[in-house]
Amino acid sequence: VGFEALARWHDPDLGVIPPTEFIPLAENADLIRPLTRRILIDTCETAIEWRALGFRHRIAVNLSPKLFDGVVCSLVEECLRLTGCPAELIELEITESVLLSNSSAVKKEIDGLRSIGLNIALDDFGTGYSSLDYLRRFPVDKIKIDRAFVHQIAHSEQSRAIVTAISQLGHSLGMKVTGEGAETQEDRIALKGCGVDVIQGFVD
Repeated sequence: VGFEALARWHDPDLGVIPPTEFIPLAENADLIRPLTRRILIDTCETAIEWRALGFRHRIAVNLSPKLFDGVVCSLVEECLRLTGCPAELIELEITESVLLSNSSAVKKEIDGLRSIGLNIALDDFGTGYSSLDYLRRFPVDKIKIDRAFVHQIAHSEQSRAIVTAISQLGHSLGMKVTGEGAETQEDRIALKGCGVDVIQGFVD
């Protein structure tokens, strides 16, 4: 029902450099904006190609907290305009660290992105500084349950209870719920039993 765009750096000498290493470097070197622009344009072009082939769902792109400085809407709008991609084909993922900053400014930017027609997902929910107040104050369309709860879900009653509770809460607020990190059929079956709407992972 959808895909997530993932950045990978293949270096001829160093091999595959994971995003956990090069994304922080890009953020600290003020390169995250051109990198995100490149990813957004590639994703938009792919979404258009896939739509022509009959694929009608969204492709998700992660947004760095560093982009929420008052111009993230113009960046996304530019990429949509340059490619001619309909906004409904793109989903933007944000993390809770975005919500820890200036809440009124961030809420305004999230509102702006949604007004364009983009779907907004709150990624990695359930870890770090996750707060139920975020779900009340910020207008997101989807919450994604962190893989930390999915890793042992098939064998842990506690994990299943937490995922079920988050799923029910999200639904009561009119949000879709995704369970991240499904790697086995056991994970898939357990997540389905917890009531999530979408299962994300490498499980066949």
